[in-house]
Amino acid sequence: MGAASSHALHARRHMHRFGTTSRQMGAVAVTQRGYAAKRPGTTGYGKPITLDDHQASPMIVDPFRRLDCCRDTDGGVAVLVCRADRARSLVDNPIYILGAGMGQNIVNWHKGVPYDHHDNIAPAKARAFAQAGIDLRDVDMAQLYDPFTISVIMQLEAYGFVAEGQGGPFVAEGGNGADGVIPTNTAGGQLSGFYATGFTGIIEAIRQLRGEAGEGQLGKADIALCS
Repeated sequence: MGAASSHALHARRHMHRFGTTSRQMGAVAVTQRGYAAKRPGTTGYGKPITLDDHQASPMIVDPFRRLDCCRDTDGGVAVLVCRADRARSLVDNPIYILGAGMGQNIVNWHKGVPYDHHDNIAPAKARAFAQAGIDLRDVDMAQLYDPFTISVIMQLEAYGFVAEGQGGPFVAEGGNGADGVIPTNTAGGQLSGFYATGFTGIIEAIRQLRGEAGEGQLGKADIALCS
């Protein structure tokens, strides 16, 4: 029992409903390792992988192979949050929180569909985007919680970057790459970057928004979506 076995049910359910394949999940791992391979300090730095590498990695919990699973790391993260006017007096390039929202997957359990959705994203998205006064077209990058490759696919669908059930083909075609529709987990995420639970994506968003991502810096990085 553990995270892999529970998330594997999300993956199997998605595969059953939409025909998602192991190779499509592997495309998430390959793309995110490609990001990490360029970023010093990540677990995947200098170590790109191929789809064949993914397919050859050992099975952990069907259908997850080792390269579908996030990496354990040790480290520390600190984020200082304060009023905008105070932030401007402390640093030259503060990062602004435009909106925030929350959802709880227990809703899907009560509805009897706990594995049809990765989370209860709809209310979280609605509140955050309403507060921020933006829509998906304004978002330059997505930094998504990625304990497993299926998590990225299902969240890209839930936020509306791609239609439900089309996440597999979307990532296989590079929609989450640096030149794709929505660059996603641009330092490798938890799969190939570093594991700091919810802070992994926040830290990378801050670096991108400040223009501090080095060789991995996106050409346009004004608004980030973090989950």
